[in-house]
Amino acid sequence: PEPKTSEATPQLQEFDIFFPLNKSQISDTFMDNSAQIKNLHAALAEGNIKAIHLMGYASPDGTTAYNTELARKRAQQLSTWLCKRYGIKGTDITITSHVIPWSATTEAIEHSSLKDSDKLVKLVNSGQAPMVIDNELKGEANAWAWLKSDILPDMRRAVVTVAYTEDRMESNREYSPHQQPKEVVIIEEWSEKPKHEDRHLKHDKHNKEHK
Repeated sequence: PEPKTSEATPQLQEFDIFFPLNKSQISDTFMDNSAQIKNLHAALAEGNIKAIHLMGYASPDGTTAYNTELARKRAQQLSTWLCKRYGIKGTDITITSHVIPWSATTEAIEHSSLKDSDKLVKLVNSGQAPMVIDNELKGEANAWAWLKSDILPDMRRAVVTVAYTEDRMESNREYSPHQQPKEVVIIEEWSEKPKHEDRHLKHDKHNKEHK
């Protein structure tokens, strides 16, 4: 897929890099990474970069402490990978990380063909500890299998946001090789819609047709 842009001549571009379960190492061939990295390469080669923001995510399954560290590692690994692979030195890199809460699955569940979807929506929005929700969901075999295959993998990612200078035709910026990335851990409530909703709806239609 094409990178998301803010306008016809974009000042911002975003790229999703996906990770396997419990991993923070970057694989060029995992999920959609090949296409995303190709587009990212083109964006970085264009130059005139003002800043780069890296946001590491972890899915809600598992303990909060483990997932918090995993999300942070994904952002950090991506920072190291970018600097090493593309020779980025001293660009204004900001690193943030966030564990996606179970409530982020609400919309996908509402559009699914899962039995007792109302009950599941109530559960993921109950405000209980993530591991409590995790364990209860695992007791719902069909729901858990669907979450593992279609929903949770898209949450295990890091997002690269490239911000360009106002005049993208100006000379490339000179970077200091000693500047260190700034890091922030985000713990606020989730607000972004689930990724790849069309794929989820297509999957649900398939389920209905084969019940």
